[in-house]
Amino acid sequence: MRPQTQIDGYAVETYVGADYQVGWPRLTKGRHTLSHVCLGRNAASSGYNLGEQVPVLRACANALGAIGRAATPALPVLGEIAKQPRVRWAAEAAVRSIEHDGP
Repeated sequence: MRPQTQIDGYAVETYVGADYQVGWPRLTKGRHTLSHVCLGRNAASSGYNLGEQVPVLRACANALGAIGRAATPALPVLGEIAKQPRVRWAAEAAVRSIEHDGP
């Protein structure tokens, strides 16, 4: 990880789609925590906003796909997740895994 990385993510209007790679860690099985610290804001900004929905949605889709057929009740949720362009592939892969009970 690169804890020294500072990012000015300012945009004139709310924008979802900018990616900033701040590391590529090897994780062990189990729960992990991702933290961001706000050091201030761009002078042109009127607020403080940070979105982390993409990693969360991908993780949810991957976890549901790993469950297999038992996750069938979650198919409508995966349909909603698939509407997000940056996580569509993960949601569609999960649906295939659930419908076919494996990758």
